[in-house]
Amino acid sequence: MLYYHNDLFLSMVKLSGIYLLLALFLVSAGMEAQSGKKPKLNKKTSKREIKKRQAEARKKNKDTNAFNPLQGMGSTESLERDDIFWNSETANTVYVKAGNISLLTPSRYGIRQDLEIGTVLAYDFWAPNVFIKKRWKNDRLKIASRHGLYSGTPGFHWAQNHGHYDYVDSLAQIPVVISMRNEVFFSYAFYHDVGCIQRQPYIILTLSAGLDASVPIGDSSLNELQRHFLTNRSPALTGQGVTGFARARLDNKFYDYLYFFTSMNFFFGSFTGGFAFENQTAIQTFVTKNFSVSAGLYLSLANYGLDSKAGILPFFDLSWYFGQKGSRQKGLFNKRMF
Repeated sequence: MLYYHNDLFLSMVKLSGIYLLLALFLVSAGMEAQSGKKPKLNKKTSKREIKKRQAEARKKNKDTNAFNPLQGMGSTESLERDDIFWNSETANTVYVKAGNISLLTPSRYGIRQDLEIGTVLAYDFWAPNVFIKKRWKNDRLKIASRHGLYSGTPGFHWAQNHGHYDYVDSLAQIPVVISMRNEVFFSYAFYHDVGCIQRQPYIILTLSAGLDASVPIGDSSLNELQRHFLTNRSPALTGQGVTGFARARLDNKFYDYLYFFTSMNFFFGSFTGGFAFENQTAIQTFVTKNFSVSAGLYLSLANYGLDSKAGILPFFDLSWYFGQKGSRQKGLFNKRMF
């Protein structure tokens, strides 16, 4: 009973305070009206103050509008796109008419809400490639598949014509090789739970598996490529067999401008040694809202019959992101209400 009276007393005090402030406001407004003078506002200061308050609000509540964050005044805030965190090696797709242009990782373009097309630009001169990824399930557990075509024939011709005989013999017959890749992805995201609807992912775990096969057209005398990172891919590039692979990948978002990922890749198939392991670890940081730099290392462990059972390569990539984030959902169950 005592708590009840205390609460009632506090409520009355607060209500009285509100009435007092309202009365003071009305009195001051009346005095200004009588004077006929209008106060001058500093527009620049006002806009600056609004921007400052918006920035503070976004910083304090950056997770409360995770999938389509509030826009800063006079800014597109393109970095806030959540699809940037979903790498091409995860089970998600980019927004419609959005995507990225990268050097060593897949460049992507959103065709539909659940469909994207991609290619690795750095390989296109030596091994033209194109991939289509379809997302089949878009819940906390996402499922997608990717299907692609590529050919190493132009690269073999280039190496032969430029005297790189450690890749292809000067007298080797090079067929037209059509290679195919089929993959499936399963991604599970861990979220900052900030409500029953809007959540912000900060860790993504992905398991994927696939198969590379090829069809040679014409006579061939190509040999297996004797290099780390190439021997295990030789069957599909030369048209002499099949390579299977399985991956486990971790993506972690440290901050809006900093991402980390690592992947463990296991290869098996008709190549020397029959089994190989590769690891890729890198960080990605944004130097502008649309431009990022990635750096890391590739590690290869396999018994290819070479002098060393380990190989290492530096990894460096540049990416430019274009397009806009998806529009806010309208109505119930993604349908318009009016």
